Amino acid sequence: MCPWSRNRAVRATNPSLLVGYSARMPVVNVSAVDRDGDQLLLMPEIETLTRTPQGTLRYLRHIGRAPFIFKKAGRLVAWKSEVLAWLGRERAADEERRSFASRPTHGDTRLGS
Repeated sequence: MCPWSRNRAVRATNPSLLVGYSARMPVVNVSAVDRDGDQLLLMPEIETLTRTPQGTLRYLRHIGRAPFIFKKAGRLVAWKSEVLAWLGRERAADEERRSFASRPTHGDTRLGS
């Protein structure tokens, strides 16, 4: 028996080794989320709304910085409300970084004192 055939047989008997399966995936109660009036966006619409290239969005999803994007029927999609919330969080984080960078430090000589 070939080594890769043996691995295939092991994967078939152990569901945790199947591609795309993760025992650590969080279980989300979908019925608890109110989606009335919300819109499901496809990747080109997400790209237009965020003004971010699809490749960048896919990378951010890969590294976990855009968790609102998920697969549905083989396509990457996101709820419009989650995309807008993510943009708000990104804006708040940017404002925090800018306000932190503008604070004077202990040894700052630009204070004039």
